[in-house]
Amino acid sequence: MTWADELTKIRRYLRDPDGNIWSDGLLMDLWNEVSADLQNRTNLLEDIASISVPPRYQQSYTHDWEVQFIASGETAYRCFRNQGNSYSFTSRFEAQIYAGIGSDGSDEGRAFTHPWEAWVKTDVGAEVPFPLPNSFHRMKWISYDKDPLSITTRRRVQDTGSSWVLSTGTPQVYYHMDEFENQIVLWPRPTTADWQDVTGSGMLTHISGDTNAVDTGTIIRRTGTFLSADRGIAVNAIESADNVLISFDVSPTEVTSQGSAIDWPPFLTKYVRYGVLQRAYAANTDGRIPSLGAYWKDRYLLGIQVLKQFRARRYQRIRRLGPTIRLRRSMRPRLPDTYPAV
Repeated sequence: MTWADELTKIRRYLRDPDGNIWSDGLLMDLWNEVSADLQNRTNLLEDIASISVPPRYQQSYTHDWEVQFIASGETAYRCFRNQGNSYSFTSRFEAQIYAGIGSDGSDEGRAFTHPWEAWVKTDVGAEVPFPLPNSFHRMKWISYDKDPLSITTRRRVQDTGSSWVLSTGTPQVYYHMDEFENQIVLWPRPTTADWQDVTGSGMLTHISGDTNAVDTGTIIRRTGTFLSADRGIAVNAIESADNVLISFDVSPTEVTSQGSAIDWPPFLTKYVRYGVLQRAYAANTDGRIPSLGAYWKDRYLLGIQVLKQFRARRYQRIRRLGPTIRLRRSMRPRLPDTYPAV
């Protein structure tokens, strides 16, 4: 479902099909506000994603001013070290030379330009970040090679020793790079890399080593591999071994045009619609009607309560349905049927 489809329904409720009172831009902003508010209150949108090792970035950059030239949705790695966006350098002694204070600074390990180089070089002296999905909001579960990881902080990792950045092995913990970048770091850095090459284009029709029951159609389920799409046509597959699997709460994607896809499933979009109608009737426009605004506000708040109950019941233990068996209990002992009558 696209924003154009939902916009038509909203305008029908507003009795404003031609947009004479409420503009498309206003209703779009209201939708994005309500969508974020509903997700914050209910946390209904969830997703599962797999992250390959080594991490995949579309490009790398060295200066902060280059960020404005990175296309929306693309993952980019900030390589090397930087000093207040003035210049970038690979080793600490270069900053000393630039400042004219000598060159006695030392570094552990070597720098790299692209994250995959950390599995080619030895003694890498920098963290290797892993990009999270653009819709990531909060982590619910993370595992490496099917083993769960615990969350920690960079400070705790640094307290393990001066050579913490050189540590490699099987990851035990992870931490976020900072509060702004959508990236995490696994520690120790994984020793094994999967090195899956992405070649060709179009639908995924075969995976090396598989024995297919049919040679046509679409793959819908496979054990041991995470497909790049949970519905529609899969274009890539990532093995679960030696890779990262995450489960997370989703931050709804903002609609920006008529063709923007809506993250909410069809049976939940009506609750977002209620909030949009509430705000539209309460806005300071010619269509302001406080009574209708209060009406849709009540429906929106009632919907939030229903969705919270739905979410709580969804995580309850599922019991198998079956016939009810009632055991007959006797208060006194019974004699066998073959016992002679008295």
